[in-house]
Amino acid sequence: MTSPAAPAPLARVQAGLLAAGRWALRHKPLALLFLASAYLTLVNLDYAHLWHDEGNTVAVARGLLTQGDIIGWDGRSLVAGTNGKSLNADLREIQPPLMYFVTAASIAVFGDSPAGARALHAIIGVLALLVFGLLLRQHMPRQPRLMLLCFAFAALSAQLMLYHRNARYFAMALLLFLLAAWLHRRYLDGRRGRDAALLALVGVLGVFNHYAVGLTVIAALGTHHLLWHVRATRLRDWLLLGGGAAAAGALLLAWVAWLGAFSREGGLLEFSGADLTENPLPYWRIILLRYTAYLKTAFQVDWLGWPICLWFAGCLFSQLRAKDGQGGWLAPEELRPVCRLVILGLLVILYAAVFSVQPSYYLGYSDLRYFFISIPLLLMMKAAFVHWLLKRSTYAGAAAAVALIASSVSAYPFNLVHQLDQEPTLELHLLSYVKEVHRPYRDPVTETLRLLDRHAAPGATVYTPRFQEHDALVAAAGHRYRFCCQLSPTTPHARQLIERIGDPVQSQDPHTADWIIFYHVPNTDPTEHILHGYSFWDRSEFMYYPAHRPELNYHLFAPIRIDGRNEITLLRGPHLPDAPRQPEKR
Repeated sequence: MTSPAAPAPLARVQAGLLAAGRWALRHKPLALLFLASAYLTLVNLDYAHLWHDEGNTVAVARGLLTQGDIIGWDGRSLVAGTNGKSLNADLREIQPPLMYFVTAASIAVFGDSPAGARALHAIIGVLALLVFGLLLRQHMPRQPRLMLLCFAFAALSAQLMLYHRNARYFAMALLLFLLAAWLHRRYLDGRRGRDAALLALVGVLGVFNHYAVGLTVIAALGTHHLLWHVRATRLRDWLLLGGGAAAAGALLLAWVAWLGAFSREGGLLEFSGADLTENPLPYWRIILLRYTAYLKTAFQVDWLGWPICLWFAGCLFSQLRAKDGQGGWLAPEELRPVCRLVILGLLVILYAAVFSVQPSYYLGYSDLRYFFISIPLLLMMKAAFVHWLLKRSTYAGAAAAVALIASSVSAYPFNLVHQLDQEPTLELHLLSYVKEVHRPYRDPVTETLRLLDRHAAPGATVYTPRFQEHDALVAAAGHRYRFCCQLSPTTPHARQLIERIGDPVQSQDPHTADWIIFYHVPNTDPTEHILHGYSFWDRSEFMYYPAHRPELNYHLFAPIRIDGRNEITLLRGPHLPDAPRQPEKR
């Protein structure tokens, strides 16, 4: 008896798996690296609750699914930044919209949970790794070992995988950047109009995924083109490539003008805390200070290991001194593609400093989220170093590969300091990451909800002072509690939002809330914060911290406590009916 034919979708899946198996047999090392990276990116995506930026994304994405618009008000809770600064007068988010659409699609397909919200972003991050492989094959088709090493450093980068696992713009930004670089080279090789059209489309998607990062990619690729390809560029090329960049810029300007995103009230500059119109420093100096800070941070987080950079400079110098291009530390066909792509990564850092609105020039550290997309390209220097070392000693090259992939040793002793414990970020990051994603993570949002679920009735009004904790809690439990009191009528924009919402719960005095969640600083007495008759009701030996945040100087690979103090405090309103007092949790 013959077996019945498989349904068409299942047959396609089976055919795809067979094709993937044949490809893996032909390219075993690359396939194993890709599968290992995909597994580590996709495993246990709900091990920790959403942190506050993810909370904003998920809350607005839910509104997109239910209301058809990127609105920060769902009828119960509000996500609006500090006093409404992230919304325009129509309650619409002024942040780039693409991440909300991606997250909404992820929730619709994979479910409304932390894992469901992150799933599509993680898949996009895995796809970005494939595009990076295509980019490497484009630039070094006859250097298989060097290409494998470059791919390995990107595939096993713990820092890169942390960005992929966030329900934000990160994974899409990396995919679009690598896709733009690949399409740019593809257009130059074939001069096909469809490649220019696809490149323009990627540029448009990039600026709508993140305004500053999208403009950074366009400017970096444009400058890279001028450095390497200007003599071979014809008038038609200038029109096609320049027209695509101009279209992306024009659409972006039209969008932000329609949103009112650069208004004096509730605009992007005020939301980011970097209103340059009131800054006493000239803008060129701000860019210089910011670029210096960004470049310094790239060394401190070990994207640019200083010993590796010194070695790479030696390679360039030896190549200049070599006769007929021979006799250098690396062969020209090995050095040239690495040099070109590393320079593209450095241009990303340069233009991130130009387009960023973060005031990192006086904070003392940089916002890595603005230029993390350069990680795969900058890590190519480490891959080239291992490639050079393997030619001289297999054991030394293998040891260097393990050390450079698994740790941030090449940043020592200048490793970036962690913002919480002020300890250098020098550790075996890959091993820490593998342990982190394979064990339960007692994150602070879960701990806060445990306190609320223990004491608060469904529908109770809950206030927490800072918008960061508020946004994370709204995403986690906005359907169970009403997180209130986020707007204060101290600015015309906030008053406009209050009138538009028409819900007094969002603008009332915080001391009318049923419960107050207070996250106080370490080494303080929680009784100091009992306000206007509120009584201390419960606490947890846990500190609130955005545990899943991806930057190395913010990320916690394991939960920690500060001096054993009780950090999350639940205060009970005096207007609530009498209830048995729960014992303090010690």
